[in-house]
Amino acid sequence: MLWEHNRSVVVSGIGLPDKSISVFFTNSRRAFAGTLAKLEDLSYFNLQVALHQRYSHAASKICYLHPSAADEERRRIVAKMSEMSFTDKPEEMTREEWLERISNVHIQRADMNRFVMNYLVTEGFKEAAEKFRLESGIEPGLDLGSLDERLKIRDVILNGQIQEAIALINGLHPELLDTNRYLYFHLQQQHLIELIRGRQTEAALEFAQSQLAERGEESSECLLEMERTLALLAFDCPEQSPFGELLHPSQRQKVWGEVNTAVLDCDNHDSTPKLAKLLKHLLWAQGELDQKKAKYPRMADLGKGTLEDFK
Repeated sequence: MLWEHNRSVVVSGIGLPDKSISVFFTNSRRAFAGTLAKLEDLSYFNLQVALHQRYSHAASKICYLHPSAADEERRRIVAKMSEMSFTDKPEEMTREEWLERISNVHIQRADMNRFVMNYLVTEGFKEAAEKFRLESGIEPGLDLGSLDERLKIRDVILNGQIQEAIALINGLHPELLDTNRYLYFHLQQQHLIELIRGRQTEAALEFAQSQLAERGEESSECLLEMERTLALLAFDCPEQSPFGELLHPSQRQKVWGEVNTAVLDCDNHDSTPKLAKLLKHLLWAQGELDQKKAKYPRMADLGKGTLEDFK
């Protein structure tokens, strides 16, 4: 199915388990559309309430947060919130009133499709983006052929061919690894992990000494990461050691996520999918409401889009 997705995907910057994001793309289109509609409705409405409770002077900015809402309704909300002072107590609402207001914010199918297309292009799912363009009529906003170089880098990283990945990155953006030394360190660290995975102990120690030791002296954070990696050599079965997560496929995915973000930044493209930003808005708004002890139907399961009981 078009919605099938690698469950090991990690979306940079969200701070959520990967399953919460990937489940969006493993459901049917109808279920996904319903979840995204509820997520976007709730994010927009909660954001209004949270902003009012903390920054009523900034209420006028809300009209830019959700272009799908009717202009008249947005103006009414902004005008009402702008008239209220910091000391005004927000009106109490029942569960039914709250949900009714959420349901009155209508999301266009085209807007949801744009979220999906943006995610597929940003994360490098070229084939899925091509099929989705034919199905939805939504243009990707860039030449999908330009994804090929990123896809080559992704494939070699996920296969553990880190030296080849570094060569491809240097060919695509020669100055990237010179200016982003932390990214370069993580690629070298991943190469060290691959040597340890292959039980090449002597090669791993030599590589760590010649390529990583100097970086460890410059940065305590890099030194700690290098020590954790070399600690794998102390175990007969490093996969079952306290540092075994470094040998998990998700570690390769993490490195690819960093590379993907850096390459998109170099190409002057947004490196964070809009869906991720929407999730951040929702979590921030709910955090503000929780801090104010507001009663509202909280969305606890982001994967399924289900709401908790009103409390």
